[in-house]
Amino acid sequence: MKRLAIAGLALWLSAAAWAQTGKITGVVSDAITGEALIQASVLVNGTGVATDFDGAYTLDLPYGAYDITVQYIGYESQTRSVTVDRALVQANFKLSTIVLQEAEVIADVAIERETPVAFSNIKPVQIQEELGSQPIPMILNSTPGVYATQAGSDDNGPSISIRGFKQRNVSVLVDGIPVNDMESGAVFWNNWFGLDLVTQTMQVQRGLGASKLALPAIGGTVNIVTSGIESSRKTSVKQEVGSFGFTRTSLGHTSGRLDGGWGYTLAGSFQNRQGYFQQDYNRAFFYYVKIQKALGNHTLSISATGSPSENASRGYQQRIATHNKDFARSLFTGSEADYERLRGYSVAYDAIFNDGTLLQQEELAAYDSLNALYGYSSADDFEEEVSATDFIDTTGLVSYGDNYNVHWGMLNNEVLYERQNKYHKPLFSLRHSWRVSDKLYISNMAYASYGYGGGTRLENSLGGGDYTPDGQVDFQKFYNSNTIGGLFGPPIDPTYSDSLLKSGRILRKLFNNHYWYGVLSTFRHETSESLTLSGGVDFRTYQGEHYAEVFDLLGGDYFVDTRNANASTNMRFVGDKIGYHNDAFVRWGGAFALLEYKGYLWNAFLNVSAVTQGYKSVDYFAPLQEDGQFTTSGWKWIPGYTIKTGGNYN
Repeated sequence: MKRLAIAGLALWLSAAAWAQTGKITGVVSDAITGEALIQASVLVNGTGVATDFDGAYTLDLPYGAYDITVQYIGYESQTRSVTVDRALVQANFKLSTIVLQEAEVIADVAIERETPVAFSNIKPVQIQEELGSQPIPMILNSTPGVYATQAGSDDNGPSISIRGFKQRNVSVLVDGIPVNDMESGAVFWNNWFGLDLVTQTMQVQRGLGASKLALPAIGGTVNIVTSGIESSRKTSVKQEVGSFGFTRTSLGHTSGRLDGGWGYTLAGSFQNRQGYFQQDYNRAFFYYVKIQKALGNHTLSISATGSPSENASRGYQQRIATHNKDFARSLFTGSEADYERLRGYSVAYDAIFNDGTLLQQEELAAYDSLNALYGYSSADDFEEEVSATDFIDTTGLVSYGDNYNVHWGMLNNEVLYERQNKYHKPLFSLRHSWRVSDKLYISNMAYASYGYGGGTRLENSLGGGDYTPDGQVDFQKFYNSNTIGGLFGPPIDPTYSDSLLKSGRILRKLFNNHYWYGVLSTFRHETSESLTLSGGVDFRTYQGEHYAEVFDLLGGDYFVDTRNANASTNMRFVGDKIGYHNDAFVRWGGAFALLEYKGYLWNAFLNVSAVTQGYKSVDYFAPLQEDGQFTTSGWKWIPGYTIKTGGNYN
């Protein structure tokens, strides 16, 4: 009986112990910034909870040992063993952003506490929450040392500077492909509208950094890595609406890794905006396709992306008084008497030199008398006083408003743009990645980019008599001049034709086309636990076409252009080249090697790169050479090298 009682007591104590439950609580945050990660998945045996707005979670579990897994899109998952042996157990998780194998080898992505350079990671969740409807480089304003601005209003893309260096000295890579212009180094961000839909990782390295490629990156490097087979499955649908008629519709889908090792990413977006200034508009379409196939340790990837766009342009600043003459007048800091005195000098000065009937000696004598009357030694004294007092003569001026745009007008009751841009620059790539072993990774990539388009301009500069009373370009005046003519009838020039109308004012279109091909081969070898050797080669070839062509004859039949020394006739029709026509050729070859040391306390790197660049131009409008060939500059080769080293102590 006694034994039976003891056995019953032991059984009861065991059951009570098994019935006991405890709580696991904690916070899931970013390992670098400490920012809470909202809606992160906290899983036990495949089921679990999501974190709240503070990144906190709570799990009620019986006493025992558990493997807790935390997952969040764009971050590496983390699993930790936690034992519940009391009522409350604390378990915090700090997740690191995903750095893809491909990104480490090709896109030069730095790694926290391993790469001794100053860098910042832009997380996908940060892009979703903070970018809004802005172009993707505007998100960089949240990183130290970077300034991004949508300067101007022609929507040719924002500009960025890193540590004071303009973006011509900042290397921009999209999936490891350099996208800086091969001629000028400029970056045209409007060509990459929509990349926010597929960006997996975006990193800014400030300064020379540890970039492997021989790039003009004295300011820094911006690396954009898009989603692919290593990303989580995701589908997104987004509709945006904003002021000034702004709408944007976006669709995107990333498959992740499918059965058979396949994976794909698809995205598309259409943006339409009316804009703030008169007759402003912007239309852009974005497409992105990436297909990948994993074959054992090999991964094949093919991608295509582009963003055809068109927009109106307000190309240069106007005087304050053009927008608001009352505000311009209010800026004057002197007295009313001072204002009238300065205005009197300005009116008299214009009368002297715009009279047209005075001889040069008479103009100079009147000018000297004017300066003596006002106590000036020259007009420079007047300009200094104008600058010191913010004097602006607003007499007779018309205020056109803050949204005034000079670059449009009406022709036959339809809007005609004096400045309008259209461009498309698709980018194609084929990549092969091979993980030879746990220590060696090799990547080979070929890419091609084609750019086509440009912007319209009047062939002749606008003058004071070229505007309507409303301040718009008087296209109707140009049209009438090209068709009806003047006192002597229609503009027919017997030198060229007895019946065709000769246009005096036309619209031309300035083209900047290019054909760009490149190959990039890289490797990364972990030679030991503490040493890693990387290297590779980078070859590119580029041809840029630059010319202007007749876009709109504004009622006439032809235009006369004498600047092509090789033309059989000076008559030009719609689509004919005028003004200039030249090609630029660029050849680029580079090699690099990077040795990295990673110790318990010290990390360091040594990077050596060399490059040679060749430039040649061909002018098709200059007189032919003696051998009958077009005038060429010949090849100019510029070699260069870079040696970089650095280290940090953790």
